[in-house]
Amino acid sequence: MDRNQLLFGKIAEELGYVTEAQLEECLEQQRTHPDVALGQLMLERKHVSPEQLEDILSIQKERFHERDPHTYEKLEDILFGRLLVREGLVTERQVREALRDQAATTKPEEFKYLGELLVERGLMKPEDVARVLKLQQRSIVYCEECLVQYNVAQFEENSDWKCKKCGGILTAPPILSSVSVEGFLEDEEAGGKNPG
Repeated sequence: MDRNQLLFGKIAEELGYVTEAQLEECLEQQRTHPDVALGQLMLERKHVSPEQLEDILSIQKERFHERDPHTYEKLEDILFGRLLVREGLVTERQVREALRDQAATTKPEEFKYLGELLVERGLMKPEDVARVLKLQQRSIVYCEECLVQYNVAQFEENSDWKCKKCGGILTAPPILSSVSVEGFLEDEEAGGKNPG
């Protein structure tokens, strides 16, 4: 897949939401204000609506996923790594080395999340991972039926979260002995939460 197909501005232009001139205008402003996201600039100038912004981000996420099925997880791990360093649990070098090893994984079934890699290396304990995940409003939960674990956003005990594998109820483990997870579940994700 061409790298340009992954770029936010190119997707916005491809969908006909912005003209080439509008895109260039926003890119020019972003050069002087690199801390402001391109989508935010397009919203502020009313080049795109909030719904169109969501469309662009959704397509971008799909394309990243087609290119690498673990793209979202890798981005989450980068943010997670920054928090670990900020909290003084590991060094930047240790995070970089683990992320480099993660990136070298070629088989999807061998992919490991940053927390898991750092625990395996003896640099962190599962409770450290859980504490930092909590800062991100995330939790490791497990299925009572098939024992698969997930990294879940905004989990609340006694909620209707369902296992993607078997449909069982997800709950917080009494003791977190492993940080190995099957994947991430988001609030709006199909199969993640029972709408009843």
